[in-house]
Amino acid sequence: MDFFNQYIFPTLIMGSFAGSLLYLVCARMVYDHLHEHYRDALPEKNEIAFGDADDGMGVYIAAVWYASRTGGYKRIQSNTWRGFYTVTRVLGAFTGVCLLLLCASFFFWTELKTFLA
Repeated sequence: MDFFNQYIFPTLIMGSFAGSLLYLVCARMVYDHLHEHYRDALPEKNEIAFGDADDGMGVYIAAVWYASRTGGYKRIQSNTWRGFYTVTRVLGAFTGVCLLLLCASFFFWTELKTFLA
């Protein structure tokens, strides 16, 4: 349990918070590149849940997801930007896993204590 409290738990917290901030910045940069060079790879109208503004950070993430689902990202010709797009997607997955494990550790705290004891 000491190993979890000293190493894994802080890693999950830092991975969740720092990863979220980095993911927001990276998604915005990828969105700006797609918007400037491959406008038709993005959705015609930015819509996300709860009626956020068109320039909200969630819109950029939703637009990058849209480009992933439709395959619009494959049109990126620059290897640098395609690599950055891949890094952004991996960072988003890492952040999601950290958040999921962090929430699961709180939900199953007693089971985790008995398992690691």
